[in-house]
Amino acid sequence: MAKTVHHTHNVGDIVTFTFFDGGKYTGKIIEQTYQGDNIESVKTKYDMPTYKIHVDNPKGFTIYTCVTEHRVIRKDKTALQVSKEFISRPDFKVSKPKVKIKSELDEAIDAQKKFINRNA
Repeated sequence: MAKTVHHTHNVGDIVTFTFFDGGKYTGKIIEQTYQGDNIESVKTKYDMPTYKIHVDNPKGFTIYTCVTEHRVIRKDKTALQVSKEFISRPDFKVSKPKVKIKSELDEAIDAQKKFINRNA
């Protein structure tokens, strides 16, 4: 059995890769796998790390499976950089207006003030 090779890219990293059709795509790694681990009849090759990558396109998204280390051209952003950018977005930090919730006591006091002002 071959020695297990660890993945060089982490889940959440943004990478650019070439697929089997020759196109270059940029997407987010959503799963780390090994070649043949999802097929019952094939022995898993732990010396061939692969990735499942989610790529957004105008019609929605496409998930590319079995992308090996050799097909990844470059790592554009790490998972940590992506999460920091998401958290620091200006529309992410939306302040909600505070709604004053009246308790039963406040409602009873307001009702008494209204009654007193009506009879005065």
